[in-house]
Amino acid sequence: MKLVFVALLVGVWLARPAQAADDAAVLEDLVYCLVCHGYEAQGNPSVGAPSLIGIEDWYLQTALAAYRSGSRRGYAAAMDMQAAARQLPESELPRVRALLSLLPGSVDEGAAVADAATLERGELAWAQHCASCHGADGEGNVAMAAPALNRLNDWYLQAAWQSYVDGGRGADGGPAAAQMAQLARALPAGVDLAAVVAFLKRAR
Repeated sequence: MKLVFVALLVGVWLARPAQAADDAAVLEDLVYCLVCHGYEAQGNPSVGAPSLIGIEDWYLQTALAAYRSGSRRGYAAAMDMQAAARQLPESELPRVRALLSLLPGSVDEGAAVADAATLERGELAWAQHCASCHGADGEGNVAMAAPALNRLNDWYLQAAWQSYVDGGRGADGGPAAAQMAQLARALPAGVDLAAVVAFLKRAR
C-alpha cells in the first residue's frame, strides 16, 4: 500500500528532483494517516475519518494534543486517533503539514445539491446559531477555538453533530467542546441540520 501512495506522486517528484527524497520519506513515515483519512486525505466515511484538506495548523495541533493526552474520547474513532496521535509527537507536526501539502487537495464529494428554499433555511439557522463562533461562511475563528467547518465532509458534519447530541463528544475536552455539546442539546427541534450542511457546502 505504501508503494501505491508513493507512486501517486512520481510526477511531482520528477518536477522537483531535489525534494524527491524528502517527499518519499514523509509519505513512507506518515502513510498510516492516509490509510484512514483517504489516499488524498479527502475523508473516509467507512471509518468515520474526516477530510484533512485545509485543516488549520492551530486546530491540527490542538486536536492531536487532545487525542494524545486521552482527553478527547467517548466515541469509537477517538480510540483509533488516540493510538495514532501517540505515535506522532508534536515535533512531527511540520511533517504532517508537509504530507498534506503533497496531496491534490480535493474533497471526495460533489457540492451539496439543494434548492433555494433549503439553502435559505440553512443560511438563516447558521446565522442564528453558528456564525458567531464559526464565522459567517464557516471559515472558523481561532479566537473562539472554533475550527473551520466549511472544509469538512457533509457526512462528517452530521455525524459530529449527532455525537455532541448523544454525549459522545463534549464531555471529553476543553470548554469549547463543552459549549458545543450544550448548544447541540439546546438547539430548537425545528432546526434543519441537513439544510445547514447544504448551506456550508454550497460553494465547495
